[in-house]
Amino acid sequence: MFRRSLFANHVRNLFEHNFLGDSELADDYIFHSILALVVYEYLITINQEISLVWRRKWSLSVWVFIANRYLLLLNTLSEAMPIGSFHSGCRAAVVITIASYAAQFLVFGVFSALRVYALWYPNTLLAYIVLGLNLVPIVTNIISYSYATITYTDSICSQSSTLSAGANLRCQYKPDELLACHQKY
Repeated sequence: MFRRSLFANHVRNLFEHNFLGDSELADDYIFHSILALVVYEYLITINQEISLVWRRKWSLSVWVFIANRYLLLLNTLSEAMPIGSFHSGCRAAVVITIASYAAQFLVFGVFSALRVYALWYPNTLLAYIVLGLNLVPIVTNIISYSYATITYTDSICSQSSTLSAGANLRCQYKPDELLACHQKY
């Protein structure tokens, strides 16, 4: 009961100060909450990771686990890092972010394919199909990012797509039209 009233008071204060209407502040709250959770989870499970993962024989599943864990940490921490005070730092930060997110999607695909392989062992074709389907977002994101414009103003690095909203949605959600999207726009 006490916790609920504290939460209610906090939400009431947010409304009174109009913080919920400020999307930048809300984004900051959400980002810092995610950062705190990722770092906290990493710190409380490092002992288990050392005993259960690092002391095992290295296999594909161990590599996938480590890549998944540390790419998540890298992606989260890279969002918190300052990018520098010049335009090339901004461009490098965006390229590193795109590459690390693509690597994260690749890890998801390999993990999904390994699960399918474990469930239907003699049939490796299903695992390859699942891996192929999981690679589609990587390709669509790379094409979408190829149309992005990176701007650096007032020490803020931003990225915006030169595609219209409709074209961006068509290219991202209709992979069968991917080549047409790339050639048309």
